[in-house]
Amino acid sequence: SEAIAAIPRSYQRVAYGLYGLGIQKDFFEGAPQLEQTLPDPPNDVLDGSIVFEAKDLAFAYPNGKNVLQNISFQIRKGESIALVGHNGSGKTTLIKLLLGLYTQTGGMLTYCGQAYTPERSQALSEKIGSFFQDFYLFHLTVGENVGAGDVKNIDNRPLIETALRAGGAER
Repeated sequence: SEAIAAIPRSYQRVAYGLYGLGIQKDFFEGAPQLEQTLPDPPNDVLDGSIVFEAKDLAFAYPNGKNVLQNISFQIRKGESIALVGHNGSGKTTLIKLLLGLYTQTGGMLTYCGQAYTPERSQALSEKIGSFFQDFYLFHLTVGENVGAGDVKNIDNRPLIETALRAGGAER
């Protein structure tokens, strides 16, 4: 019976591996080719200046399900914030909007006073790191998994080590 029970477990491992390969393929094939880079906030953006701002921000999925409505906030340089809420309340969706992974369906979203555009959003994602709860580690080394966030620097060991230190993951 143990040998028979191992068959479905083996199938699950193969299915999960194929799922992971599909994610890797989509990631590497869909990685945006940026023609524009986003500079650091201008030198005149001092501590306390507004870096991110949302006014009446809204987001709905293509199926019409509204997730965020009338969200307004400001995030200032040097400020630490926390998003707290129940599952499904829109925390991850809001972060994906800030990263430029989603496009708002209403309202306004700005970075250093300039509206988000697809090009600016892609360039902004080079400056911000994120790690979501529904993650998938690629079948790569730790360094390659970290480097996959910036594919053109996937082999840049000093940069990867800096990212690991900054993220508290050096050990």
